Amino acid sequence: MYMPDNRRQRARRHHVVPRFLLRRFANDRGEIFVADHAKREGFITSIENAAIETDFYGIDVEGEDEDHFERRLADIESAAALSLPRLLSADHDDEDRDNVFAFIAIQATRGPVFRDRLAAFERMRAETRRQIAAEDHEAIARFLRSEGGNEPTTVDVNAFASDLLRAGLAVDIPREYSVVSALIAASDLLSQMGGLQVFVLECPKYTFVTSDNPVLLPFPPTAEQRLSVQECGLAIAVDPHRMLFAVPRRPTDLADLDCTELRRRLYTSTKAAARRFTYCHPALPIDH
Repeated sequence: MYMPDNRRQRARRHHVVPRFLLRRFANDRGEIFVADHAKREGFITSIENAAIETDFYGIDVEGEDEDHFERRLADIESAAALSLPRLLSADHDDEDRDNVFAFIAIQATRGPVFRDRLAAFERMRAETRRQIAAEDHEAIARFLRSEGGNEPTTVDVNAFASDLLRAGLAVDIPREYSVVSALIAASDLLSQMGGLQVFVLECPKYTFVTSDNPVLLPFPPTAEQRLSVQECGLAIAVDPHRMLFAVPRRPTDLADLDCTELRRRLYTSTKAAARRFTYCHPALPIDH
């Protein structure tokens, strides 16, 4: 006898940029232009099919559904989607500001660029540990002694150290570790955003684009400065005509530009920050 499965189906197609943000860049048919900078080509698709990664936020944690984090992200996105129009109109309260700031913070860390950087950092740490291990000849000698039962020679120790340095280094970054790291980093960003001002930059022309890594630093740190949100601020394009800044001061160098130069400057920054894709309104006159 057929028995229907009434369990909730797990979502596997995860948006690394939420649909509510992509929708703000789409045309009336819900279509958006995608520039694939790896293939140097562009195409128009629906917001349902843009910025998708399979199982990107899936976790395997006892007592939690695999899509627990994806559903938590949906809660943050829903709150921000309601608060953002009020924040842009200046008819908002502290809760609206907090909701949008929480979204900006998590959007800065949830995507593939943060995960790639995390993986690179962990590979660097593993390589450093390997270098240290290869230089610790006393520890190598103890290991060989315990394994073989004989006193290792200097040649044995040197050969083991050499093999250790030549061996392939495989570093597996569990998805759960990446997800938790993104949450911790977002929480740290949000804790630094309390004293920042909200500033909205507007252009009547189609000007702004977004990407698979849409949060930018309006005031990049110099070589002497430590990266600090309180000094650098954060910014995100929220539609083709407006960019929202959470900043310590007004971004005068951008606010004083005309729309054409502003579009060129910010498109260059957005493309540089992206991992692979930028997204914009199909009518946006930008050379991708």
